[in-house]
Amino acid sequence: MLACLVFTGYGLALAGTLSPLAVMGVALVIYTVLLWLSALWLRSHRYGPVEYVMRRFTTWS
Repeated sequence: MLACLVFTGYGLALAGTLSPLAVMGVALVIYTVLLWLSALWLRSHRYGPVEYVMRRFTTWS
């Protein structure tokens, strides 16, 4: 979803304007940021945010 916002007209509209090497750089930056955010989240939570929602939905609690 984040890559869609970067490359399509809904966001920065960078599709077709960046070189393939630049696209790989953007993908690497997105991946690195997501890894960092995941580590921060898991320091204080046992499960990921989507798993919390799914557990609430399936157990109705």
